[in-house]
Amino acid sequence: MVINKNVIKEEIKLWTLYVLYLIMYFSFRDKIGIIINQFIILPMFYTSSRVNYGRCLVYMSGMVFINLYFNYSFVDTEHLSILIAEHSTFLILASIFAKLSWVNEELRGEKKKISDLNMDLQSRIREAQKLENKLRKQSSVDELTQISNRRHIQSLLEFEIEKLIMTGGKLCVALLDIDNFKEINDKYGHLVGDEVLKRVSEEFRIRLRKVDSVGRYGGEEFLMIFPFTILEDAVKVLERLKDHISHFNWEPRSFRTTFSAGVVEINEASEEEEDFDIERILSRADNLLYIAKDNGRNRIEF
Repeated sequence: MVINKNVIKEEIKLWTLYVLYLIMYFSFRDKIGIIINQFIILPMFYTSSRVNYGRCLVYMSGMVFINLYFNYSFVDTEHLSILIAEHSTFLILASIFAKLSWVNEELRGEKKKISDLNMDLQSRIREAQKLENKLRKQSSVDELTQISNRRHIQSLLEFEIEKLIMTGGKLCVALLDIDNFKEINDKYGHLVGDEVLKRVSEEFRIRLRKVDSVGRYGGEEFLMIFPFTILEDAVKVLERLKDHISHFNWEPRSFRTTFSAGVVEINEASEEEEDFDIERILSRADNLLYIAKDNGRNRIEF
């Protein structure tokens, strides 16, 4: 059996007030006793959380009978009427306070429900945001290399071309292909091929400028975008990248990682509308890439 300490405290308070009332009622029949009973003890008694209608009636009846017992010699109708009216008044007040207390508890309960619903809603919103971010990432990031996928890198290229038309300047686009990647896969397995793609992609991501973009265009092919960059500078960046990855250590395996690339420059001064067409731009870069491969690989054509 669980004992509620608050209930015990309230019961002790209740009976203490009841005894005090009796003492004040029978010991101090003057104005001070009446005032203390009327304005201090009875309000505290009848507004106690442990008081209910049944208890009020029992206490009130007890007071009447006690009064009759101790005052039998001078009991009259008027005196009894005053006594009953006195307790009836506080019984009404007690019912009002009880109702207000009940309403307050109901409001607290509703407030807690609203708070719980709000917390649940916030939790669901956070989960939805996480899912949205995850889906957005999945729709824009290549799962293996963790750089932009084909769709996303193409949308970035569209954006850069539109920006170029509006603000002017130059833009370079490069298509890269890892040399002899099929032979690496066939000889060392797809896990090694995946490792090559991941490591090369990470180097591209780290060593390019923040304004540049790189994405996996398909298989072992990559697309790079160099905003506000002239052709000569884009070629220098690609040469540094090509030199860097060629020194990767793949021991105990004996192969080198190199790439071939085709680079084109888009100039806002061009009067030909087709020069800003994405398919044409990518086709030009692709043709240069195949020329680089035909000329012995590990080279950049522009």
